[in-house]
Amino acid sequence: MQDNPQIILICCEGKTTEKLYFEILKNVLKISNIAIQILPKSGQHYHLIDKCAEKKQTFSSDFNFVPDDIEVWAVCDRDNLKDSFTRLNNYATDNGV
Repeated sequence: MQDNPQIILICCEGKTTEKLYFEILKNVLKISNIAIQILPKSGQHYHLIDKCAEKKQTFSSDFNFVPDDIEVWAVCDRDNLKDSFTRLNNYATDNGV
């Protein structure tokens, strides 16, 4: 987690339940600097992380944020995960997610 991100961008793989869950947390905890994005048809795991990295760049351009001020979370489940979670996490870290 970054020190004092200006915004936290949470990306999910296209199911509304994940977005609803994070929206509820956002409202209950009264956190205003969270943006939640559904990335439909972006795939799982490594593909989702790639899409999150792209979304971070787009988000920074669209809303005039410095990319380092955006903390990005990829919500990955373990369904069909063919690699270790550690490798997936390292891949995300290497890609700024």
